[in-house]
Amino acid sequence: MYKNKRLLEINDNKEIKTEYENKSVKGRAKEEQMLQITKNNINRNNKKLMFKVIADRFDIMTM
Repeated sequence: MYKNKRLLEINDNKEIKTEYENKSVKGRAKEEQMLQITKNNINRNNKKLMFKVIADRFDIMTM
């Protein structure tokens, strides 16, 4: 399937990375980055929601 793997780099540990492997690593990094962004957004929204709940409970004026 991937017959024509092109050599991209040989690092200090003498590991050979091909174009396909390099894309796979970049894809994984991108997925992890998107997951982290999603977690941050959820945490931010939860903080906003908790502030509103606390404000309602203690009758604090919110913007």
